[in-house]
Parts: sequence; structure tokens; C-alpha cells
Amino acid sequence: TSTIAPVLGNHDVDSRRIASKHPLHMARFLREGFPFSDDDLSNGFLGQGFCLVPAGPGLELVMVNTIVDHHDELTAKRGAFKAERLESLRTALSASRSGRTRVAV
Repeated sequence: TSTIAPVLGNHDVDSRRIASKHPLHMARFLREGFPFSDDDLSNGFLGQGFCLVPAGPGLELVMVNTIVDHHDELTAKRGAFKAERLESLRTALSASRSGRTRVAV
């Protein structure tokens, strides 16, 4: 079994709102089940800005979505991960304590 780890970037944000009123529309609706077939993982990645993905025996991917707060041209110029999101990630990592090796993506 393999795990696909999507990485979103500035090129996935329609910061000028040319195609949609929502700058992240293309990234959110790239295909059904994107970025993960598991709705909880997708909701965490797209909504909270991160999720923890089991990726095989002894491995967990810490998926960080740095475009989660891109809303316009100014915020799309640089990736960000707000302090509140960082604290939520810390809490999730502490609660998980899976014993797996973690790799941040």
C-alpha cells in the first residue's frame, strides 16, 4: 500500500479571484476525494491547516497546509501558519502519541 501526500502551494490559489469568488476553490475541488479519500483527513487539512496521516507501519505524515489562510493577493504572497493553528497541531501531536516516526510534509 502506498500513500499519496498532496502538497499545495501558491500556484493552487486563485488570489485574484479570476475563476471563482473563493481563492481556494480550485484546490478544494480538484477532484472528488481530494486531498484524501478519508473525509476527516481532508477536513483537517483544508479546514484546520493540518492532519496526521498514517502512512504504513511505523510511519505518520504530518501534513501542513500553508495556503489555508490565503484569501487575497496580499496573503497569497507568502505561506503562513498562524499561532493558533500551531497550537492545535501541538495538541494533536501530543494526543496522538502513535509511537510512529513522523515526517512533516
